[in-house]
Amino acid sequence: MNMSKLFDAHCDTITEIFLKNEELFSNSGHLSIEKLLAYETPTQIFAIWLPKEECCFKKVCGIISFYRSQIKKYDKYIAHADSYSEILKNQKDGKISGLLSVEGGESLDCSVDNLEKFYKKGVRAMNLTWNNNNALGGGAFDPEQIGLTEFGKNVAEQMNALGMLVDLSHLSEKSISDVLDISKRPVIASHSNARKLTNNARNLSDTHIREIAEGGGVIGINLYPPFLSDSKEACLDDALAHITHIINLAGADCVGLGCDFDGIEKTPADISDVRGVERLCYLIENTHGAEIAEKVMYKNFTRVVKDVL
Repeated sequence: MNMSKLFDAHCDTITEIFLKNEELFSNSGHLSIEKLLAYETPTQIFAIWLPKEECCFKKVCGIISFYRSQIKKYDKYIAHADSYSEILKNQKDGKISGLLSVEGGESLDCSVDNLEKFYKKGVRAMNLTWNNNNALGGGAFDPEQIGLTEFGKNVAEQMNALGMLVDLSHLSEKSISDVLDISKRPVIASHSNARKLTNNARNLSDTHIREIAEGGGVIGINLYPPFLSDSKEACLDDALAHITHIINLAGADCVGLGCDFDGIEKTPADISDVRGVERLCYLIENTHGAEIAEKVMYKNFTRVVKDVL
């Protein structure tokens, strides 16, 4: 296969460089335009995340404006994409495609109208919660494990109607089940792994992995070592093990990459930034063959974008 194609469903780079006053082209983090140029016209979903107490509509809009200014500044290399057709155009133009997501429904300020405003600003995916509970429902580390509130259910339905990807990463078990019951479109878990292999609340149960797959959704493998291994240390073989588990459980069409670059304080021992993902591609190809490697590296998430956006 052509080893140099990539679709990564989650990084926190935009917020990180915004807070550090750095640039998207070159910075001190795991991911930059310069590093993404190792791949052939890759697609990157850029998430905007702020701590719960700071996560509000106005502040997120400020970071969206910063993202837009960086895309414009480096438009020789990268262009924003709102849809599958725009990804194809960017690829034809030889550019990286940037998609935009928001991590945490606190940013809606309890207003469904703000969801449509986000959509108009180019947001095409959203996590309903982060790890904690909010007005939409229960987060992954909620001790009570509550599900979606009526407002959260309404938001999920509106995201379906608008053509936005509902992102299950960071949700509680019950909230995930509620979304899967509600959603009429494929959903994603942009940066979550298999709980069967690593027992962490941020990882997905086998039941939910199967249900995501049955609905045409995709799960992005997270490279954070505590989500890859119970020992809290990890290497790319551990990421391969999660990929293999999901393939064996639910098929090769439901797993991709959501590395969580610049949102994790450490990476697996044998990878230091986005350029090292190519090593994971070799491992997938050697284990499962070139066709499945292509699906995991870029085809599955590209397909779900085509289906939903």
